Amino acid sequence: MTIFMRQSTAVDLAIGPFVDQTDGFTAETALTITQPDIRLKKGAGAWAQKNAAQTLLHEENGWYEVSLDTTDTNTLGTLVIAVNEAGALPVWLECCVLTANEYDGRISGTGVGSRADVQGWLGTVPSAPTVAGLPEVDVIRAGGVQWFP
Repeated sequence: MTIFMRQSTAVDLAIGPFVDQTDGFTAETALTITQPDIRLKKGAGAWAQKNAAQTLLHEENGWYEVSLDTTDTNTLGTLVIAVNEAGALPVWLECCVLTANEYDGRISGTGVGSRADVQGWLGTVPSAPTVAGLPEVDVIRAGGVQWFP
């Protein structure tokens, strides 16, 4: 599953489950996962530790909360979060960072980034239809000729 994120926006995510490296089943609930343990890959860039300083807190059943800041989410496209902590199997989370308009259009339904209707085109609510439910259209230029109403 891919997690969608808004570009340059701080976010808290659940990452896990972390399970025992020996049996591959038992939840690891007492790991000490710190900033250098959390590696990010932004698009085609090199792997680097996350920017936001943090020791992850265990939430439940081997799941931990990771915080990303605006620097961590500043690059559009693929963002992979990977953690390889002693005692647990490796865990990673695949994300996709979107522009603010694209994120708002896809996730919150308030943006115009992915809309293909008149409101998305204009960026505002269109005028109410006039006669017989047809929208009012003012033609100023057609066929290279300027027409004046």
